[in-house]
Amino acid sequence: MRNKVISIPQPKKVIYDMETKDPDDLLTLLWLIGNPSVELRAVTITPGTPDQVRFVKHVLSEFGLTIPVGSFNYDHPKPGLADWYKAQFPEYTKTTKERPETGDVLIARISDENTIIITGGPLNNLAKTLQEHPEFKAEKLVIQGGFAGEGVIPREMQLEKFAGKTTCESFNLNSDPAAALTVISSEKIPKFFVSKNVCHDVKYTPAFHEKLKDGQEHPSALKKLFSIMENYLSKKPAGKLLHDPLTASCAIEPEIGSWEKIILYQSGNEWGSTKTDSGNTWIITSYKPEIFLGTFNYTSA
Repeated sequence: MRNKVISIPQPKKVIYDMETKDPDDLLTLLWLIGNPSVELRAVTITPGTPDQVRFVKHVLSEFGLTIPVGSFNYDHPKPGLADWYKAQFPEYTKTTKERPETGDVLIARISDENTIIITGGPLNNLAKTLQEHPEFKAEKLVIQGGFAGEGVIPREMQLEKFAGKTTCESFNLNSDPAAALTVISSEKIPKFFVSKNVCHDVKYTPAFHEKLKDGQEHPSALKKLFSIMENYLSKKPAGKLLHDPLTASCAIEPEIGSWEKIILYQSGNEWGSTKTDSGNTWIITSYKPEIFLGTFNYTSA
């Protein structure tokens, strides 16, 4: 009798494009670092100030990663690094002075047709990559932002706070609408938008925390995430919305979400979607909590 050959899936190659204001981005970075189904190949930052670059390199080094970090605007006049971030890694020091690659050059150099690009911040790095690097390839772009409402999601499935709305503001897209429109209009690479009409229903609560941490042997990066959230929940027991962690989870396991092919459009300072049968853009319309929990808690498998 022949031995059964067990096929082990190859880790998914990922580039993470982030900012450092909302706690979401640090949680997502830690989640990606510790995830055995992910090969984190690079991180790019908007704007990508010296403080931001040094901090992200420090976090990566804490968990043994020496991957490249790229910046959109290294000479940006503001630090861009929230005090909350520095408080999570008090041993962080401002030591590294090496100027990084620009984000677009790094993305174009590292990415290939099997690379997933996850964006949890403004779309500056992606837009510049699409504009200046015709050779750029990726499997897909998974972007936190956008909005799907009336006409795309049935009224009975709409969150109460968005009921009846066709458009809504979107922080990441509004940070640089021109960059957002460059990415949205691109026909080069499939795009999946994980928008607030679903994100605002996904929360890290004390109950979620207990489901994740109990009875598991976790990688150090995930232990750090739990430690951060334990402290966070002690001060804010209502919990934390998980915009970027949901986006990253959907990038790795698309079955978490239900998706509608759409045209994403701008209306003043708001964004909306209309259904379409053509194009290469999808938006999330609902999610499956149990699949999300199982994907987020990757040590439960």
